[in-house]
Amino acid sequence: MNEKQLVDILMELSNATKKISDVRQVQDLIDKYDMIFAGKSYNCINTIELRHTIDKFFHIKITLEELNSLVPSACSMLGMEIVPIVKATSPIDPIPYCYEIFL
Repeated sequence: MNEKQLVDILMELSNATKKISDVRQVQDLIDKYDMIFAGKSYNCINTIELRHTIDKFFHIKITLEELNSLVPSACSMLGMEIVPIVKATSPIDPIPYCYEIFL
């Protein structure tokens, strides 16, 4: 996977969340991408679930580590906020375990 592919996927997900107007559409989106969309606007995802969706829905193989390395630059290009998440067992680790992404 390259940065352009990730940017395209994030744009697709962002556009899909912006079309939500009722709870049924949220469930349809969750079912389609097999991923939880959280937050008040259903626009918060994490890279653990995103990796699964990239593999199963978009049919692109990528490890979580590879995905996490692409997320900061791809999200910066799109103006998307990210929040690094560390494991509770290693809170001083400078490398995030995953990211929350606000589409």
